[in-house]
Amino acid sequence: MDSRPTFSCFLSLGVLYIMALASARGERGGRVLFQEDGVPTASSYLKYKGTLPTLTAFTLCFAVRLTQFREQNPILSYATEDDPDELFVSLNPESLTMRCCGGNLSIEVRVTYNFPRTGHNAGCLAVDLGTANWTMYWDKSSFNGSELTRPTQLVDSVRVRGGGQLFLGQDQDILGGGFRQSESLRGSLADFRLYDAVLPFDDMHSFSSCYETDDSLVPLVHFTDIEGDFDVSEGTVDAPNQWECNATYSFEIIFPVRLTYKEAKNLCKISGGDVTVPGSEEENSALVREAAVYASECGASHHSDTLWLSASPESQNFSNYVEASGKEGLTCTTLNTAGEEADVSSSKWMRKSCKEKHCVPCHYESLFYTQLRLRGLCQHSLLDKNYILVGNGSEIKFVGRYYSEIKLYAPATTEYDDHGYWMITSFLQASLRATLYRTSPSHFPFGINTWIIENDNCGQREAQLMLTLCWEKEYMTCRNGLCVPIGWRCDKELDCEDGSDEENCDNIIVPKTYNPNQFPPREPFVPMKVDIFIEILSIGEINIAGFKFNCEIEVTLTWEDKRLGFQNLQEYPWKNTVGYTVWQPELEYLSDSKTTSSVGVKNQAIHVVNVNSTGQKDEEQLYEDVIFTGQIKLQRKQKLTLTTDCKMRLFAFPFDVQTCQMILMVMGFPSDVVELSPVDEGLLFSGDPLLLQYSVQSTSLNEMSWDNRSGVSVELIFANLSTYFISSTYVPTFILLIVGYLTFFFPLDDFNDRIMVCLTALLVEAAFFTQTSEDIPSTSDLKLVDIWFVFCIIALFVIMLALVVINRIL
Repeated sequence: MDSRPTFSCFLSLGVLYIMALASARGERGGRVLFQEDGVPTASSYLKYKGTLPTLTAFTLCFAVRLTQFREQNPILSYATEDDPDELFVSLNPESLTMRCCGGNLSIEVRVTYNFPRTGHNAGCLAVDLGTANWTMYWDKSSFNGSELTRPTQLVDSVRVRGGGQLFLGQDQDILGGGFRQSESLRGSLADFRLYDAVLPFDDMHSFSSCYETDDSLVPLVHFTDIEGDFDVSEGTVDAPNQWECNATYSFEIIFPVRLTYKEAKNLCKISGGDVTVPGSEEENSALVREAAVYASECGASHHSDTLWLSASPESQNFSNYVEASGKEGLTCTTLNTAGEEADVSSSKWMRKSCKEKHCVPCHYESLFYTQLRLRGLCQHSLLDKNYILVGNGSEIKFVGRYYSEIKLYAPATTEYDDHGYWMITSFLQASLRATLYRTSPSHFPFGINTWIIENDNCGQREAQLMLTLCWEKEYMTCRNGLCVPIGWRCDKELDCEDGSDEENCDNIIVPKTYNPNQFPPREPFVPMKVDIFIEILSIGEINIAGFKFNCEIEVTLTWEDKRLGFQNLQEYPWKNTVGYTVWQPELEYLSDSKTTSSVGVKNQAIHVVNVNSTGQKDEEQLYEDVIFTGQIKLQRKQKLTLTTDCKMRLFAFPFDVQTCQMILMVMGFPSDVVELSPVDEGLLFSGDPLLLQYSVQSTSLNEMSWDNRSGVSVELIFANLSTYFISSTYVPTFILLIVGYLTFFFPLDDFNDRIMVCLTALLVEAAFFTQTSEDIPSTSDLKLVDIWFVFCIIALFVIMLALVVINRIL
């Protein structure tokens, strides 16, 4: 018997085993690229030539780099005759989904795929169907738990049934087919491994971190020999170790347009980068080689200044500057291709005026910083709204998140097309496009431009769209394309160089049907509350004779109008000024006797108060206005001068205490429709309590209702400053009374002196009475000061009468 066939068979099996073991020992497998041209298709996939056994446990490891997203991004689709989702794994923007076992088990792990990437994300998912537990390691994070959907069968019967068909890059809706272009993979899949056991966590961690694994398990399916193990349909296969794992590297893009240095710096900034500066001779040489592609646009020839650099004349990272005496004003740097054209390493830097024009090399730390947002499209537009800027040789383009792409096309033969045009195309629908005709060679699609749109769902023929780097909710776009914090929008301070952050700053969104004379909607049978707060700034005068007083007050009313929308609100209400005529409550000012007070409005303003709301950008709007929803109110502050009557009771004058009232009533609405509601205590007195004749002893505010209207009553208590009257009236008159009494102690035979002194005191007392009566308010009733004068006069008269009687008797 010839033993050579047997030996050859064993040798082949040994080689295959060694290859599989090598893969298991950590050698990275190959890679396959799907849909490199961007066109979604249902015919790009890998079909495994073998069959899978029944699995009660498995581990799936793979590295992936998505170029664009689809509705589903299937990594693996394994189907049997009974179930097209016998095992299905898909990577979505914010989750990884796994379904298996006839619908008995499903897992959805909340992970974020960092799109875009320059390298591959690597991860492993291990599932033990016997215990219904799973473990996952992805992008330096670990996850574990039990199934999200409980099995409908016993745990022991849950398994992945063998004998089916395995596809990578497509989702099987039926066994071996039912593919859809919207559920396909665009990108590259590398080092795919499927084990029939749970891989140790350390090995999962090593694989995800792109380290060599050291496990003894041999994968059932792997990428050691892709073309040998799979049927490749519309995919490009790379050899093992020809792809980068978890790599994020910087790159340069040269814009072939001549600009001043300031314009060049702005162009780089609005696209997510900065002007390039080489850090070594190698980087300098690489930049020169890349600039050679743009020789015609940038003048890259012998002894020519080609590109701007961001280096200053003080930069000396290596011997880069041409030795030459500097001139005043030469503060910027260019790359000069001095020397032989072939000797790129000899290219030097030159000091130049910043007003010269040269081409623009921009440096980007990673693709992450080139993410742009296209604003102004309607919600149902088929065009992508998220893009990344990429450069490939002499081509600059913007790749959409799902199906779109923005590219520059050469001039056509139309009257609008002297400098070419930018076009947004869709890989999903060939007739869908948007065109921007360039007005100059330096016209890039950044910022606001007018696009001609064809065959989109929005029904727009021509629309203004904004392509902006300021895609995060914390930032807004200036007209020149630069980003500033969104909190600076409409904050009454100029932050953009062009002042565009303070344009179109209406805080209120007013519907077309809004009527400022119409009462705002309210809950049925519930009065609308209008919060009121009153600050008394000063008491001007208390007119005792006229029974009036005047004051200056600030009345703050706060109410809610649910008909209005709000945008771009600031933390401080004074920055949210309302420039539109809105409905506002009106007040009537009355005295304590319900007479109308005299009111003078000094100034007023209406602001928006963000009580408790959150803001979000409306991506359909061209400008990055933040729309607020929640509890938002309008607030009116009025500064008034008020003169009002007061019922003064002067019996105790000048030791009197007066109580006056100001009444504020709602005009035009009964109390069951509008209700005034004090905020906190509702009242603050911030003026000087010491007045000319009185002092403010206390203030208070009370709710009230009158004439079926809601209102508040402000009560002020004034205490008379009686010290003046004591010193100027009571003390002198009391002294005169004592003088009259002392005449009883004069000698009895000196009648004339005694009677003259008493009579003089009486006359002076009467003169005091007359003068004081002219200075104090006249009333029909006696006041305390009147009683005192009458008492003093009568007392002196009695003394004088007593003196006469005594003299007569003696």
